[in-house]
Amino acid sequence: MLVRLIEYTLDDPQRPGKEERHRLLTTLLDAELDPARALVCLYHERWEEEITFDPNSRPIQRERPVLRSQTPPGSCKKSMP
Repeated sequence: MLVRLIEYTLDDPQRPGKEERHRLLTTLLDAELDPARALVCLYHERWEEEITFDPNSRPIQRERPVLRSQTPPGSCKKSMP
């Protein structure tokens, strides 16, 4: 499969990962039709929407501990005194 690799750094001081080198891999090969800067911007906009609309997205999960049930799935056992 032929792909295009776009390497870039973020210059927005408010964004996590600023000044780190990032890579975006795409099958959109025509640089005139799909400029690298536009693809990078669209990629980051997409992830902002993913995080906003999906509370279980991976970046958010990494920041919180994983909660596990103490009972088997589907059971509602209550401890009796």
